[in-house]
Amino acid sequence: MVGAKLARWLRFTGVGLVLALLVALPGVARAALSWSAPFAVDRDGEAGLNAVACPTVSQCTAVDDSGREVTFNPTSPGTPLPTTIDRNVTLQAVACPTADQCTAVGKYGEEVTFDPSSPGQAKPVRIDFSNGVDDSDYLYGLACPSASQCTAVDDQGFEVTFDPLSPGHPTPVGIDTGSDSLIAIACPSATQCAAVTYDGNEVTFDPAVPGHPTPTTLDSGNDDSLKGVACPSVAQCTAVGVEYLSASLEGERAVTFDPTSAADPTQVATDNGGNAVSCPSAVQCTSVDSIGQEVMFDPAVGETITGTTIDAGHSLTGLACPSASQCTAVDAAGRELTFDPASPGAPAPAPVLIDGFGHLLNAVACPSVGQCTAVDAIGQEVTFDPGSVGNPAPAKIDTGSSGLNSLLAVACPSVRQCTAVDGFGYEVTFDPRSVGRPAPRRFGDGGSTLNGVACPSTRRCTAVDFLGYEATFDPRAPGRSSPVIVDPGPQGDQYLNAVACPSVRECVAVDRHGFEVTFDPSSPRTGRIARLVDHRSALSSVACPSATQCTAVDPHGREVTFNPTSPRTHPHVIRVDARRSLTAVACASTRFCVAVDRFGDAVEGDPRSGARWTVDRLAGGDVLEGVSCSSASRCVAVGANGEAFVGRSAR
Repeated sequence: MVGAKLARWLRFTGVGLVLALLVALPGVARAALSWSAPFAVDRDGEAGLNAVACPTVSQCTAVDDSGREVTFNPTSPGTPLPTTIDRNVTLQAVACPTADQCTAVGKYGEEVTFDPSSPGQAKPVRIDFSNGVDDSDYLYGLACPSASQCTAVDDQGFEVTFDPLSPGHPTPVGIDTGSDSLIAIACPSATQCAAVTYDGNEVTFDPAVPGHPTPTTLDSGNDDSLKGVACPSVAQCTAVGVEYLSASLEGERAVTFDPTSAADPTQVATDNGGNAVSCPSAVQCTSVDSIGQEVMFDPAVGETITGTTIDAGHSLTGLACPSASQCTAVDAAGRELTFDPASPGAPAPAPVLIDGFGHLLNAVACPSVGQCTAVDAIGQEVTFDPGSVGNPAPAKIDTGSSGLNSLLAVACPSVRQCTAVDGFGYEVTFDPRSVGRPAPRRFGDGGSTLNGVACPSTRRCTAVDFLGYEATFDPRAPGRSSPVIVDPGPQGDQYLNAVACPSVRECVAVDRHGFEVTFDPSSPRTGRIARLVDHRSALSSVACPSATQCTAVDPHGREVTFNPTSPRTHPHVIRVDARRSLTAVACASTRFCVAVDRFGDAVEGDPRSGARWTVDRLAGGDVLEGVSCSSASRCVAVGANGEAFVGRSAR
């Protein structure tokens, strides 16, 4: 327990808090890395990710404070948990014209287009400047009749038509001169859209030539509000909303109309159904409401319909029906419900938590029976199979005596094998593709805090601890390892913070006093080299792209490059980060490294050159805790909030 507490103190005082991303390319001239928006890989609100290892360009494994690992594809994260596509922005609507393309719109006039099976590379684009240059353009509705055309409507009475694959700067067009809030839209074709307003009007227009269409009153009551619309054909649309009968009483109604005709609409009174509607055919619509009810009805028949409760006590906020026998609704508690609208209570649908934080899911779209994508109130998306949702999550690999063992480092010599070490003196080796129930093993005899691990092969790993010991072991063989002291220090308090092993015969560890120790893990008691390389400043991370070159980083924003096999060669010390507190480093080659800090910055440059390094502020980044480079052009960093960032070379 003391070891674990000490490890956490070291990490958050800057001694062990170095998360540096260092990527190296041959030669000096090189384009800077281009960093992705953050995407969530461990967002159940329990613990932050401490470290990451990437054995290939398509697989990374990260570990967190609760003893868990999460394996994901950094270029195609899928849904290990909901993935952030537009941080801290309420996404109001989503449309998916194909199974591999979705577009969502949010409250700041932004759209974000993404592949729901690989959402991590989405880039939000501001498309609505109808209210000047401030951030008050709320896009409330969206429809995409094709993969190259979408139309969104906002709270100022404007519509914006754009190509989601190349949104550019489209021109918002006022289609409701009364400046009514346009709340929903449906586009049955590329040349016809129908939008409804909060005040009970509808406006039909050609998105390619919107001109100045005339709004039509659908619901003549002064206190009626429309909230959703669906158009199964160009000659039929159905809108749903709320009718305020008195100060304390309200009812719901559906209004069916021909957007190309001035004929009177058909009213369908229901006792629910005011939030969203979906119509898979001209004779069948289903709507959902704010008290957890659904109702299926024929939009052409004016009658009173009684709803069925499918989600008691929760507001159903979005709905999509890809077929006449299957609908999927989402609610304000982060759950989805899939049901047959013709027989919703037999069997009763079971709400499934698909958004680990329980955040408000605002809308859902289902391009096929087997795939739905929902968006929530904090800028996340989650893609799932409504017939077999499951609940993907990080897998527990280190329960320990209290279930709170903190995994502090991880190494993956292959895509099928990783080894992690913890704050209680255990290592655990597991298959990240099929975790199962791995058995943690004790490091030596005591509960020493293990701060670093390196595995140059699948049969050889070396771990280091806060007392200056190292232990080399075969991660696939049972039995205990035998720790050997390699860094005794003045009073045995060297606190080895990290280790790198460029080969099975050479390892380099760094400590809290600025020393590095080079040793042969197969014979650590003889021939080791210990020397001061950083003026007695704590070294928190080290990377060795070759047997004759290593780079370490410290809490003072410095990187130190040295030859571990030549003690008489002076180390090269450079201040690279004015914000300081570098926490980790990775070097893809001897000429290019990237470091990260506790302020959300990535710093990259040539470790052997005094030229200025490039500092990139990662959007949405906070405390960065770990980094790994799978190649000279791609690195992944992880942070304390459970998010991952992908850095790619521009060329």
